[in-house]
Amino acid sequence: MRLPAFVRRAARRFLGGESGATTAEYAVLAAALMLVCAAAVAAFKAPAGSAIEASGTSVGTYADPGATGS
Repeated sequence: MRLPAFVRRAARRFLGGESGATTAEYAVLAAALMLVCAAAVAAFKAPAGSAIEASGTSVGTYADPGATGS
């Protein structure tokens, strides 16, 4: 099965010019940025979760009038 002529022309133009290289560079940059973000989320997930849980427990204690003994 052959590709339509307009697809072949577009592919030839894309691969032949510098726009293909620029697009590939942006794709690599986007992939690297996603990896950094994923690593940051993985690294800070546990400490942030425990801090949020501790502050939620603290707020819950002050929000519940029965828990303060008043």
